[in-house]
Amino acid sequence: FWDDFYMFNDTGAIPNTWQGDVRAVQQMPTSDASVTWSRSTGATNFGLVDEARENGDTDYVLTSTINNVDQYGVGALATTPLAIITVQTKMIARMDDAGPHTVKSRLTSGATTADSSDLSLTTSYKWIWQNNLTDPNTAAAWIGSGVNAVTIGPVDVL
Repeated sequence: FWDDFYMFNDTGAIPNTWQGDVRAVQQMPTSDASVTWSRSTGATNFGLVDEARENGDTDYVLTSTINNVDQYGVGALATTPLAIITVQTKMIARMDDAGPHTVKSRLTSGATTADSSDLSLTTSYKWIWQNNLTDPNTAAAWIGSGVNAVTIGPVDVL
């Protein structure tokens, strides 16, 4: 098992040098901000995607409508860090009918959205990650209040 592992090389975009003694903090969805996807069960969409470890087909959100977006609020940071290196979104998805289907993950900060690259789905689960090195709303380094105010969620592209 690994905990708080990160690695950089000394080429390419920042951060590309030693960042000091840091730790990763996993924030999970805690509220529905706006939802257009359907639920497999339950009363809230965020409650179907708030597991620290994905649970496959136990509970999930679904859609077949292009441009449907679900957005979830996240829990507040327990402490305010001195610096935030990146905010990373991650999502797991698969298609459960005839394709093709494409999704992406979205992070919204203020009125600005930052979308991941598109992920073409198959019937097997696939992960998608997106690193946001700066707050897309300010183009500056992240601060705790900015992280606490983001919404995250899936977008149906195709």
